[in-house]
Amino acid sequence: MKNLIILTMILHCIMGGKIFAQMLTVEGKIDSSDSLMILFGDGIMIDTLMCTNGEFQFKRDMQHPELLTIVAIKIKSNEYAKRDFFTGAGKVRLDSKFHEVNGTNMEMTDTRAQILYDEFRNRFNPLVKAARSIIDSSYVEGRTEEERKIYNNLYSRVLDIEKEVAKEFVYANTDNIVGAFILANYLRDIDTEEIADIMQLFNDDLLNTKYLTKVSQRLKMKGYLKEGQLAPDFNLKDLTGQSIHLKDLLSKYVVLDFWGSWCAPCIAGMPKMKRYVRKYGSHINFIGIACNDTEANWRSAIRENKLNWPQYLNNAQERDLMHKFQITAFPTKIVIAPDGNILKICTGETDDFYNYLDQLLSNIE
Repeated sequence: MKNLIILTMILHCIMGGKIFAQMLTVEGKIDSSDSLMILFGDGIMIDTLMCTNGEFQFKRDMQHPELLTIVAIKIKSNEYAKRDFFTGAGKVRLDSKFHEVNGTNMEMTDTRAQILYDEFRNRFNPLVKAARSIIDSSYVEGRTEEERKIYNNLYSRVLDIEKEVAKEFVYANTDNIVGAFILANYLRDIDTEEIADIMQLFNDDLLNTKYLTKVSQRLKMKGYLKEGQLAPDFNLKDLTGQSIHLKDLLSKYVVLDFWGSWCAPCIAGMPKMKRYVRKYGSHINFIGIACNDTEANWRSAIRENKLNWPQYLNNAQERDLMHKFQITAFPTKIVIAPDGNILKICTGETDDFYNYLDQLLSNIE
């Protein structure tokens, strides 16, 4: 009986999110002809290891199960491979060839969170692929405005289905950390009252996890940031440590572009964004802020899309700018006047943002 009670407590801590630290060890070997830089973390706290033989080991205190990522980068070619996994304390091992990292099975002490996460992704990822295909098709050269509207309507419908799939999963998993993760990361822009209602279905242990703590913070801030209000001050640091403050940018209008390398509409809209940077760059300070990205993916997207205006990585900042500016959808573009007031908040990759800039600067030749 005593052993059964102890086992029950352990399982509750693993899946329910009891807040006390336990140790996670992540180790393995990635076969590569090149020396590797291996990154491990949650997108915010990242550990780095340089190795010539592909072997790695990381240790981390875990308050509760988390979604974590291993990224392997070839030093010479800058190629990268990555693997996401959802685990709590214990041991995780990955043995793989470099180009098979994402599809290789991992040995894990506890697989239950990963099984639930895979279940969600099997439902959700086909919708993401469909949305990417639709938005890519809408930007094919020669499309008429009427055709693009049809594609945009179809894209919006797929996004609505994505939300319904995520909500259905969360309602069925309010007793575990994976449900908390999906609520925090996939349902940012649903009705505030519905989010508050869903939060009441989670127990106190899960409410104290980092995922639902962020949701609570967003609920408290919701409605604070509005057009016509003074933009919150911020300090951005690039990866060399150089800093810039909002006040340094207000000699002109400012556009904050919140995007991600994983965001199909963000990437599809980059050609038009580049045209407007060229058109209004002497009157507007354009600032890109990548969110929910690894450094490797972010750098690759900048290089592949030839983004030549200032770019920053939200994960590298001391303060979470997504929280500060209440970003719930991507892309989100915020236009700030030289006096620091917010003029316009545009969500989604639509013509509204570009039409607004044209109207705002219509008197400029």
